[in-house]
Amino acid sequence: MAGHVDHDDGRLSPWAELRRATPCQSVRLADETGTVHEYLVTDLYTVAQADLPSEDIFRTGGRHELVMVTCSGPSVPDAGGPFRFNYTHNLVLRATPAHGGPHT
Repeated sequence: MAGHVDHDDGRLSPWAELRRATPCQSVRLADETGTVHEYLVTDLYTVAQADLPSEDIFRTGGRHELVMVTCSGPSVPDAGGPFRFNYTHNLVLRATPAHGGPHT
């Protein structure tokens, strides 16, 4: 999952709260049917956008985990793109299923 850390008007979005996550913290999300799945945070790190491990983060096979990515680091106002700010880094949160199965 990926989301912007801020809105067009510069206010922080709910994705900004990822920075407060701690190891073993519970993260819950609902799927399209309304079923809630629980995950436990295993890692939270910042990486330069150029070094974002895209193949690992956006893979479709392998171990089941939740990965959430948002912008982080210094910003450059009015970068000329479709968004208000361009950030130099990404914040990555990784979490595994809380109860061992692919979906909990």
